[in-house]
Amino acid sequence: MARKVIEVETPQAEAKEVKLTAAGKKKLRTRLDNLIPVYGSNKTEADRLKALMEDDNKEIKAICKQLALDKVEIDGWEMTYRVDQKHNIDEDKMLAILKSYWAKKNGSMECPFIKTKEYIDQEALQDAIFNGDIADKKVLMELKACDTLIAQEKLFVKKAKEKKA
Repeated sequence: MARKVIEVETPQAEAKEVKLTAAGKKKLRTRLDNLIPVYGSNKTEADRLKALMEDDNKEIKAICKQLALDKVEIDGWEMTYRVDQKHNIDEDKMLAILKSYWAKKNGSMECPFIKTKEYIDQEALQDAIFNGDIADKKVLMELKACDTLIAQEKLFVKKAKEKKA
């Protein structure tokens, strides 16, 4: 569906707020009266197409996964499929482990890599592990269990480049 464009002259406001005349207000209202139905129609169509694309995207990913395809060109369209691994850290569980460990080790709840908002400074935690500040194997294993990988499937489709003869 081609985009509909309606052109209506509107009064241009300068740097300071300009008081609109009755004719200026009428032109703006006419523009709004024309623009809203077009926008609504375009939005409805875009939402419909988005739903279709989401369904197609899921099906293409499932087929690529089954066929172990990562790249293919079909009818001038190039498709790339990949699965990225993403860490999903259970911060609540990790916080409880670190608080308990730090209190036992140092007799203090003041842990340098747990911030006021109670999130884990991953860089400071890695440094602490690397420097041996957290060396208890049981604690390290419990911390490792807080970190899981999540597969993120990604699909890219673009017009293929024309091949030179």
